[in-house]
Amino acid sequence: MNCYCGQPKLYQDCCQPCHTGSGPAQSAEQLMRSRFSAYVLQLVPYIAETYYPAVQSADAIAEIAAFAGNAHFLALQVVASGGTPGVDPGQFPALPSAFDLAATIGLSAAQPPLSYVHFKVWFFIADKLHVLEEHSRFIRLDGQWRYIDGVLLPHPVMKTGRNDLCPCGSGKKFKACNPHWLNHQPAPARPPL
Repeated sequence: MNCYCGQPKLYQDCCQPCHTGSGPAQSAEQLMRSRFSAYVLQLVPYIAETYYPAVQSADAIAEIAAFAGNAHFLALQVVASGGTPGVDPGQFPALPSAFDLAATIGLSAAQPPLSYVHFKVWFFIADKLHVLEEHSRFIRLDGQWRYIDGVLLPHPVMKTGRNDLCPCGSGKKFKACNPHWLNHQPAPARPPL
């Protein structure tokens, strides 16, 4: 069975080392995938800890817990990842001043270690199917990748009727499909950490 993030690896060989701290994410994409798996497993402290410190809010833990607890995640698709944003860089909120950023990361202001991931996530909240599409921005601090923020692309929320085929791809009617498939596989039980 694939990892929660959809990679063709077992969870213990993919996202679990990031979650337990035994193997930090080696790229922005790997961090993003591990954050998705953490949302699936409701590993709220891990998600909060992987934010860039300057953008963490006091309410982050409660907000993350509420979202992770209410959403049933279906699939993750990484559209693109790398050193370019994929959208106009001006769409991202301003980072701290170049001087502050350089002092924080210990590098010249001209070359901050930024990376971007464009992804889509499908999830249910109640009977409504949501698509979250984001161009995310990440920064590497002290050898650790951190999520900064993202530019969201709008998608309509779709109501799923009880007799409609479930969007998870199981082939069952929505009313009879529980738990829904995760990345087109039956959703596994939460593994022990």
